[in-house]
Amino acid sequence: MRSAVTAQLLEVVPGLNAVYSSPDGIGEEALLPCVLYLQGEVEANGAWSGLRQIIELWLYVPRLSPAGLDGLSEETVKALDKQLLRAGTGERFLCVFEGNIGPDTPDEARDAMKRGLRFALMVPQPLSRTVQISSDPWLNAIQTWTQLVLGPDWQVHNGSWPLGYEPPAVMWRIVDMESTPHGKTSWELRKKFTAFIAGTDADQEHLAVLALIEGLGKAVKIPLQPGTKTYLTVLEPKVNWNANGVTEGQLSVTFSRRITSAVDEGALMQFIQHKRTSI
Repeated sequence: MRSAVTAQLLEVVPGLNAVYSSPDGIGEEALLPCVLYLQGEVEANGAWSGLRQIIELWLYVPRLSPAGLDGLSEETVKALDKQLLRAGTGERFLCVFEGNIGPDTPDEARDAMKRGLRFALMVPQPLSRTVQISSDPWLNAIQTWTQLVLGPDWQVHNGSWPLGYEPPAVMWRIVDMESTPHGKTSWELRKKFTAFIAGTDADQEHLAVLALIEGLGKAVKIPLQPGTKTYLTVLEPKVNWNANGVTEGQLSVTFSRRITSAVDEGALMQFIQHKRTSI
């Protein structure tokens, strides 16, 4: 991931001369402005959401031009925040800006001013090997419906993010299920879905969320299996604009379906008893 971040900075940030991986690498003759990349702790976010790697980027500009830190900081955040980058192993990871690290400080040895920025690198891959869920007809129906709403430019996945996926993409997961009986021969099955939406930028994600929430509101029911006249009822679609589209999911909705089955009540008569009487 270090090489991907370094390449992104050198390609996108104007005027940046170098990215160093250790303090020893920045000599007194280093060409400013430059960046020092320091790797922090690694956190596990759970069995499905992958790893969270903390990094610190220390920005250096000439001491006599401290205002240059503001421009370099803005360009660095713009280059990395909410960007999906590809590691050398092929994994896609999300880079999220988490704020400054303390105040700006002078570096006398390099005649520079420096500022620290904290980023989280999140790999939205499960820790164990996973495959796309294709055996649940509800997920398949929502996948088909989502593709119709968003169009062919979007990828739609079920259950987990596949390795090396490309935005724009949506991933649906079933996060909860419950069954409520209605008499002896029928029950209501409910499944709560969450949509994780990863666009190429915030505007594309916003438009996709709007399209899905409006589509769910208008649809009321979604076909479960074509040609069978079976449907899923749409309940309580909600949007969380503050959620991260790759690791948390911005949209949740519950689908329900009434299921009826015949009950074997046994034979109507177990036996017939007949007794002949005389007159």
